[in-house]
Amino acid sequence: MDARRRALDSSRATAEPQQRRRRLLFATLRVGATLGAWRRCGSGPCIRWSPRRASPCTQCDPAAVSADSEIGSRLNTVKLALFRALLAAGLAIAASAAADGDADIKRTIAAGKFDETCMRLEAGRSIRWRFEASTPLDFNLHFHRGADVHYPVKRDRVRTDSGVFTADAGEDYCLMWTNRGTSPAQLRSRVKRMP
Repeated sequence: MDARRRALDSSRATAEPQQRRRRLLFATLRVGATLGAWRRCGSGPCIRWSPRRASPCTQCDPAAVSADSEIGSRLNTVKLALFRALLAAGLAIAASAAADGDADIKRTIAAGKFDETCMRLEAGRSIRWRFEASTPLDFNLHFHRGADVHYPVKRDRVRTDSGVFTADAGEDYCLMWTNRGTSPAQLRSRVKRMP
């Protein structure tokens, strides 16, 4: 009888921690079930924290919901108008910079290809340029008069250059970079029209 009692006691000793764990787990699940969740109140836009076994929502007054929706739509209209105004201002500033001949250029020029930036310069107006390239490039500033191409500035195989050019006559002038290498070239340049 003592051996039987000892065996029963030892099986209870090992079973007790498992039972305690099960009880703790189920108690946690029961508490979690009664805590609740975020719920939509009726068909309106109101959301509130409510217990699992909650009564119907009484917090959302239909008149208040409709007033909140109206305020929200007015706020969205104001936000949209503000966004459009800021976008228009940004585009106007960018257009002004382009009209003034300012250009920040960051481009990749493939091997055997070229890139150019053109602008109109009236007689007596100047432009200033500065550039850096990852590989040597041919650089020129040119304009077309009929079938002829004129090169007031021409540099071969340079990685960096800067200068100022003043137009003798009103023409469309182009700054051109040609990559005669075998690998792509990263170009960073700043072109600014001077008064």
